Amino acid sequence: LPKSDVKTGEIKCEACYLANIQLEAKSRGLRFLTKETPSNKHYLYEHLSCGHKCFLMPTAIRDSLGTTKAYPCTACLRKRRVNEALEAGLVLYGTSNRPKINTSAYLYKAPCGHIIEKRVASIQKKVWECQACIEEAFQSQAKYVGLSLVGNAGGKKGTRTYQFEACQHVQDIPIGAVKRGNFHCRRCCADKLTEVLALRGLKKVGTTDSDQRYLFEIIECGHIQEMALSNAKLGSYICHECNNTYYDN
Repeated sequence: LPKSDVKTGEIKCEACYLANIQLEAKSRGLRFLTKETPSNKHYLYEHLSCGHKCFLMPTAIRDSLGTTKAYPCTACLRKRRVNEALEAGLVLYGTSNRPKINTSAYLYKAPCGHIIEKRVASIQKKVWECQACIEEAFQSQAKYVGLSLVGNAGGKKGTRTYQFEACQHVQDIPIGAVKRGNFHCRRCCADKLTEVLALRGLKKVGTTDSDQRYLFEIIECGHIQEMALSNAKLGSYICHECNNTYYDN
């Protein structure tokens, strides 16, 4: 016995200790082989179900003795993950780089060559998509209608940030609207509206409860009144205070 153990009174029976290690291992479907390993903290065990060997800390087994499940075999688990990936049309590439989910998500290589990160449950259901390919498709759609994809719109679902090639203005637009070509540059439209209203002797100064009616200043007299946007653009109005009209200017 080491003299230090005798001095401190920490004397353990090696045979009893190893017998207890063997019992703990058996309770988790393992066979203890030896504690003579390159690491003093890890012992060599064998899985009774598959015969694979592994290095484990005795405390890892001891801390989970409350369960009746066999200690998981990492070799068998990896083989299962490889087969699940192949069945889903993917190749297992590695574990997730994000520590919080690295036990439930893996990296996979898609047929397109891109690396995707997916949870095991999705791969088992064969539910996956390559986000890189999707973004490339969005970029192609954008270019076709005179836009450039420049951002993810702050994470808003179904929306991306685009730049108009003609005016260089940047705007968040729903992906579906870009695909249909149903969009316009709000800033250019606002500038054009300002020009049209100026020609009609008006200036937009506020909003109302209706999205079709706004507050306008009649430039000639300075009075402010509410009117329909369509009427303002046509110059079809009369000042309620001085009877001034567009046609009087």
